[in-house]
Amino acid sequence: MGNKIYCGNGKEKQFQNGGSLIEVMLDVDTLAKNFDAYGFRTQAGKRKIRVKVCQSREVDQYGNTHYVEIDTWKPSQQASQPQQAQLQQGPPQGPPQGQGYQNTQPAAPPSGNPGGQSNPDIPGNGAQGNQSAFDDDIPF
Repeated sequence: MGNKIYCGNGKEKQFQNGGSLIEVMLDVDTLAKNFDAYGFRTQAGKRKIRVKVCQSREVDQYGNTHYVEIDTWKPSQQASQPQQAQLQQGPPQGPPQGQGYQNTQPAAPPSGNPGGQSNPDIPGNGAQGNQSAFDDDIPF
C-alpha cells in the first residue's frame, strides 16, 4: 500500500430518525496539486479525482470522526492489457470457471424418486401414508 495523501476531514451527524450524514471539508489545494498524478478527465472534459472517506479510530480534538484521502490506486499496464485483449476477442464461451461459480440449471429429480412421483413414506411429499414413523407430539 502506498503513502496516504490526506486532503480533508469530516464529522458524522446523527439524526433523531436514525439517519446520518458525514459533512467533510476538503483541502482544494492538495487536490489540485495531486490532480496530474491521480486525477482524470471525463469524456465531457470535467476534471475528477477519486477520494476515500474513512472512519477515524478516534475522534480528534475538533470532533472530526472521519478523514478524507486521495485514492492513489492505479491499474498496472500489464493487468489492463489482458482485459483489452479479451474484449477484442469477445466474451468467453461456456460457463465461468473458478471459485464462486454456482450452477443455475434446475437439478434433475433424485434417482430414488423417478419422475418426481409422490412417496407415501416421506412426510410432506403429497401423499398420505405411513406417517406414524414421523409423527411426534411436538406442536411446532
